[in-house]
Amino acid sequence: AQGYVWISRHHCIGLSFPEKGVNKAINIRVEKENVIPIYHQLVQQIRQGIENGDFKPGDMLPSEKQLCETLSVSRMTVKQAMDVLANEGAIFRKKGIGTFVSETKIDQTLSHLTNFTLDMTSKGMIPGSRTLMVEVCEASKEIREIFGFTGGEKVLYIQRLRLANDLPMALEHVYLPYDRCAAVEHYDLTNRSLYEALAELCGIRMVRALQYIELGSCTLEESRILGVSAGFPVFSLQRKTYDEHDTLTEYTESKYRSDRYKFTIEMT
Repeated sequence: AQGYVWISRHHCIGLSFPEKGVNKAINIRVEKENVIPIYHQLVQQIRQGIENGDFKPGDMLPSEKQLCETLSVSRMTVKQAMDVLANEGAIFRKKGIGTFVSETKIDQTLSHLTNFTLDMTSKGMIPGSRTLMVEVCEASKEIREIFGFTGGEKVLYIQRLRLANDLPMALEHVYLPYDRCAAVEHYDLTNRSLYEALAELCGIRMVRALQYIELGSCTLEESRILGVSAGFPVFSLQRKTYDEHDTLTEYTESKYRSDRYKFTIEMT
């Protein structure tokens, strides 16, 4: 694709890319006399183009080389801008192919108790899950401390890959007290809600949860399952969920893809 340049009366360099994969020509300008760093101007304009719908999910962006040559800026400046956008999940790179706009992130509010199935359904997406492992085992020291076990208790461990429209979203590690949740062991959780299974099979209704969120990265094995590169940034969640008797009934550790998920907290 060819880039077109013009100099405006505001001393801006303009760039129009009728790039294959982009629905229409996009104008990108940098004001070299602006106090705002050039890389940040690029970040703002590309980000705004994505938010406005000028760049659609899956669209290929101009290459770093094209931006450098047409805007007459350094490769380091362009790379810095692209790194910022990639780290926040707005774009992703395919080695040897190009840079593309990421899918729209799923927005989960943290003001009330819900589950993955309801979250996806409320966003108009088709929720799904793939059970990777179900195992009954003796609780580790860490899990005993979390549940307040005295020793020797067993837990039901479930590892699941959560999907939305068949796209990998999160990897879950779920721990349940086996003496209360044994009926779930042989229940097919494929594309089904665990909370609904607990209510139906065990008479347990979840009513509140404590959730802790940190930034983390994928291990090699986790990246393989989630379909990302090793070390990819993720949201690392720990969740303690309590039933209607205020008894801790579920502990879950999850890794959410940062390019497909975001969390919103309402503060009053």
